[in-house]
Amino acid sequence: MAALQNQTLKQYFTGLTIIHGALVMGQVIFAGVAYYIHSQQSQSQVASRGDEITLYLTVAMAIAGVAGGHVISTSKIKALKDFKSLGEKLSGYRTGLILRYALLEGPSLFALVNYLKSGNITFLTISAMLVAITILFRPSKERAIIDLEPNPTEKKALEDPDAVL
Repeated sequence: MAALQNQTLKQYFTGLTIIHGALVMGQVIFAGVAYYIHSQQSQSQVASRGDEITLYLTVAMAIAGVAGGHVISTSKIKALKDFKSLGEKLSGYRTGLILRYALLEGPSLFALVNYLKSGNITFLTISAMLVAITILFRPSKERAIIDLEPNPTEKKALEDPDAVL
């Protein structure tokens, strides 16, 4: 795991928030571009059997992404409780969150590509729901305290934004 040397808690959460924001904004911008591109096309597309199969596949991927992201990140975060230093715990916590975000982003982007291909607004809706779920998991100090269940010394350090990790 990457060390968090000479980084304050405020810098750590600022970096984590930037990563989260960039992942969310990438999806939102791609959705906007996809919607614009599709709205500029004058032809109407009739849904085919392949679109129906792709829709079921997209829904399955979205469910798997939400469930998998929860299971994997939760198990990774629970394993961090055995680590000795707060820096190691926070480094692993960042990894767990990025895994969760990636498992939500993959199906979202898949849905957006299928929206571009088919024009079926359901794909755009699926992507929007996955983006909303990603936004709900925005990193915060409070969530880290709940997730990591730190000991009293670590909790005090987590509440001090100028604490060096």
